[in-house]
Amino acid sequence: QLNHPNIAQIYGLEKSGETRALVMELVPGPTLDERLAAGPFSLAESLSIALQLTQALEEAHEKGIVHRDLKPQNIKASGEGKVKVLDFGLAKAMDAVGASSSAGDLARSPTLMNSPTLTAVHGTQLGVILGTAGYMAPEQARGSAVDKRADIWAFGVVLYEMLAGERLFEGDSVVDTLSAVMRKEIDLGRLPAGTPGAIRQLLRRCLERNPRNRLHDIADARIVLDDLLAGRADVGDAPLSGSGPVAGGTRWPVKLAWFAAGLVAGALALVGLGRALFQPAPTRPPVVRSLTYSGTSGSASVSRDGKFMAFVSSRDGIARIWLKQLASGEEVALTAGSDSWPQISPDSGSVLFRRTDKGRIDLYRVPLVGGEPRRLASNITLSGWSPDGKRIALARALDRGNQVLLIPAEGGEERLLAELDTGVRGLDWSPDGSALLTVTSARVNSISSTAIETVEVGTGKRRELYRLPAGSVCSAACWDGNAAVLFAWSPSQAGRGETLLQRLELGGTNPRPVFSFTSLPQRIELAGPGALVFDAGGIHQNLFEIGGGSTAEENLGRGLTGGPTRDRQPAFSPDGRRILFTSDRSGSLDLWSLELATGAIRRLTFDATDDWDPQWSPDGKHLLWSSNRGGHFEIWIAEPDGTGARQASADGSDAENPTMSADGAWIVYSSSNPAAPGIWKVRPDGSDATRLLAGAYTLPELAPQSGWIAAVETSSGNERTIRIVRLEDGAAVAHLTVSGRRQNPGRSRWLPDGRTLVFYGDDESGKAALFEQPIVPGRDTRNERRRVAVSDEQRVIESFGVSSVDGRIVVSAGWADSDILLAEGIPGIGAALRDKNP
Repeated sequence: QLNHPNIAQIYGLEKSGETRALVMELVPGPTLDERLAAGPFSLAESLSIALQLTQALEEAHEKGIVHRDLKPQNIKASGEGKVKVLDFGLAKAMDAVGASSSAGDLARSPTLMNSPTLTAVHGTQLGVILGTAGYMAPEQARGSAVDKRADIWAFGVVLYEMLAGERLFEGDSVVDTLSAVMRKEIDLGRLPAGTPGAIRQLLRRCLERNPRNRLHDIADARIVLDDLLAGRADVGDAPLSGSGPVAGGTRWPVKLAWFAAGLVAGALALVGLGRALFQPAPTRPPVVRSLTYSGTSGSASVSRDGKFMAFVSSRDGIARIWLKQLASGEEVALTAGSDSWPQISPDSGSVLFRRTDKGRIDLYRVPLVGGEPRRLASNITLSGWSPDGKRIALARALDRGNQVLLIPAEGGEERLLAELDTGVRGLDWSPDGSALLTVTSARVNSISSTAIETVEVGTGKRRELYRLPAGSVCSAACWDGNAAVLFAWSPSQAGRGETLLQRLELGGTNPRPVFSFTSLPQRIELAGPGALVFDAGGIHQNLFEIGGGSTAEENLGRGLTGGPTRDRQPAFSPDGRRILFTSDRSGSLDLWSLELATGAIRRLTFDATDDWDPQWSPDGKHLLWSSNRGGHFEIWIAEPDGTGARQASADGSDAENPTMSADGAWIVYSSSNPAAPGIWKVRPDGSDATRLLAGAYTLPELAPQSGWIAAVETSSGNERTIRIVRLEDGAAVAHLTVSGRRQNPGRSRWLPDGRTLVFYGDDESGKAALFEQPIVPGRDTRNERRRVAVSDEQRVIESFGVSSVDGRIVVSAGWADSDILLAEGIPGIGAALRDKNP
């Protein structure tokens, strides 16, 4: 799959008896390791070699390949300046060790010290290929799942060693070396005095022990090196301040420049942070600092004086409001829980927050210094202080839409301001107190429609400022003078792995991007000129078995996939041996296959756009899925290995959720085309398109055994209907009602009999659960419904697959993980806060 001038080419695979061999390009010249034995390289040669390494890694990463063993021994570097990277994905055999050898002998083995074969000792044997001790990323050394950020770490080690002329991590044994990888201070002061500040910054980003805070894309390193070598940056600039030892983990006192592609920066010391929140924006590129380090944290509010931050943290298992002194870093729990969405008052004297109790959300107020919270309003979803602190805006959910209300800051009589027929996110008062800024959302034919709006406080009149592209997702918005600011992601950004901070002038027609980030924050707050506080993270999703299937234990069992990815929409192969699923682990949404017997995972599609919602044909000879590679979502079909992909539908707008009849004659899918929404069937060659069920229906599932199709009727209420119709003519068979607060019940699946449906909903306690119910035409079978799987305390079921062989269930379950970050130096925001007096 790799053909690049900086990667040694593989020409073929040969077999002689039981021996297999790769036929590789002959690359003459010494390895980088051999050349480093003579001492450090010049700055110019180091940068030239490093640039070629980034080009090689970028090519591999774009193809979904992680080297996992980048080191000087695997790099050929000729004296003429030509670089070749060797041994992608290969492991050398280690020296034979006699049965009498001890674990200590193994730990001192020079082969192990320099071999890609290294893992935890099991007795006296080693087996799992992980990497080379001195070049392993910390997560790799711990045996955790790795991605392309492991290569970025190794690249940083190699670049350091070329400049310094010495090993970065080295010990007398494997254990000592791994200990150094995990804990040793990384002393950038040992680099040559003339090392450019940009290179020191780059090394800090690459050698961040927390992979979330590490450089996320090797292309960003290539840009830095290319600029330096092309003279677009000052190669001779002085080292930046703080260029001495760098500590490990979250203790790094790092100042990281922000690249346009977006990356999570390492944690900085918090001393003096309160004073810095309202300082003028720095002139250098934006810098991101972590403000929280313990547990999952989010939804931050900073006091106007810059001294305190209120936020939500579930570090002790309960979601409470915590208060941080920004100058000292001291944190204390302010409430008992279960609480959310804190807001410090304009006078910095108290905190508003939401408390959830028995399914109801009430608004409370508590003094900043602590004390007994007082309830101000009941059954609310959002709140917001007026600029003078005398009033509070509220949002209250209705069966369809929301009310916006005003109450005095001490509680009391409510005044209805407006009724919205949409969902609402965030209530931020304009600086003059005349209007509220909010984000409204609705679903039109299963596609989200999101708009930035204002509500006049005096009249309740609504004004739409901007409607985001269909299918977009965004954060809550906040005022910035006479403009709105929010993070947003739209389908047009598919595969870019970032969200954009955008600023929309009230009189403007389109928002202006000013910043990018690697995940979508839920809440943002301006903290001064060029400064923004926001939560970072997102939902991780992996695949899990349900213990024994639908007739046995209903708890989440062993994990089938892992890592910081979104693995979802699992579908069993007809023989029950493989799982087809969609994942973003390659940087875009692609189809992947999991062998259940071995755990082997294989990527099947390689397009840079979105491939999702996959399904097997009943005979196992084809894959079906929805892709927007043609500009909008259509149904695609391919061979089982993903080759020979072709478009099967011609919907022209939005065709998704494919499923196939037993004889392979029909593909059934949902359409959100405004001209003719509903459930359709079409021949695999694209002919005979016929609508079976008209209206706002989605997520069809066809039972090959019975020819019945289950489809979900979209609704914004607390109940949803699943319609059962026949494939041949769309005639009604039955229907069932699903209760629960969750807006998307997920795709249903049929058990092997083709007459029992497994579907998604909420159980009596409000947890996401799966239920099964027999479908009998003309008979109400609600009393026969039973729960077959339930989310646990940490992981929430999102999508699932059912084996047509034995009814086993595999689910995609997700959990939130986030921290609070401060970004400083963002151009074009927060200027209105410049004159505020802390």
